[in-house]
Amino acid sequence: METIAAEEINDITLEDIAILEERTWIDETYSVGATGYGQEVVVIESANGTEIFAVDTEENARKWMLQQLAGSMRVTEEPTADITFSWPAHYSDVDFAATRTDSRTGAYYSVVRIGDRIEIEEHDNAEDALVAATQGAIELAHKLNESGDKVKQIGAPHILARAYEARAKMWRMVSGARIRTAKQEGIIGRAGQITATDLAANIGGSRGLVNKILAGEDWT
Repeated sequence: METIAAEEINDITLEDIAILEERTWIDETYSVGATGYGQEVVVIESANGTEIFAVDTEENARKWMLQQLAGSMRVTEEPTADITFSWPAHYSDVDFAATRTDSRTGAYYSVVRIGDRIEIEEHDNAEDALVAATQGAIELAHKLNESGDKVKQIGAPHILARAYEARAKMWRMVSGARIRTAKQEGIIGRAGQITATDLAANIGGSRGLVNKILAGEDWT
């Protein structure tokens, strides 16, 4: 990850800064701005107070702000549904891809940090966030595999397996929901467009599996 110099300054206040971009994560706010005399700054507001950092250019200010935001999202305690892909997983400063849910607003995010690339995107739903995060995880796994580092190469197939398993679980849930909706709408049934027996044959299972899905149970 690119190292960018940022120096904390204490001789200006928020009133001296024109905010150009702002990101919020739970109870933290990360902003890029500039003072009236042309100093580029990053402002971090949290429960610990307000910190203002001077950075040499607007581009570097945005990069450094994203680095700090991604670092905070990386170590934030995860809700049950969130998932993180990284290797070695117990290191906080390694590349990673993850989904994150803002416990305050309920917003869904994907976070990808691979080398100098940092992408933090808000999504309309958890499924879209997972698709973006798993795509980042797949790219991370390929980077680990190509690194030549034996320890990193151990993690590559592990991350790929977790990413594809997470996607498969998500699509099974989506499929199950659509099957139940189709049953309610009369699409599935003897008088519908497809019978439960034909559906079972098409999804590679049995009538028992179809009945399980229709009952709202997990499709495993």
